[in-house]
Amino acid sequence: MVDNGQAVGGPIRVSAGIVSFLATSLPVGVHVMTAQYSGDSNALGSTSAPLTQAITGQVIIEISGSSNGIMQTADFAAAVN
Repeated sequence: MVDNGQAVGGPIRVSAGIVSFLATSLPVGVHVMTAQYSGDSNALGSTSAPLTQAITGQVIIEISGSSNGIMQTADFAAAVN
């Protein structure tokens, strides 16, 4: 499986032309998932149509900066729906 261009998980078994993939730790945000088959001596490689999955939740954003040697930090919680 590929998530936004990055491989996730390991090889997945194909059964009767169907693949199942369970991801329980995707971070909050939008994920464009595709399945890729690299091919073998009997079949060419291929890539599935993309599936877009939005994971909702809360993300902590920290902003920090300094002025005149004084460091300030602010934390924000952003909800992604």
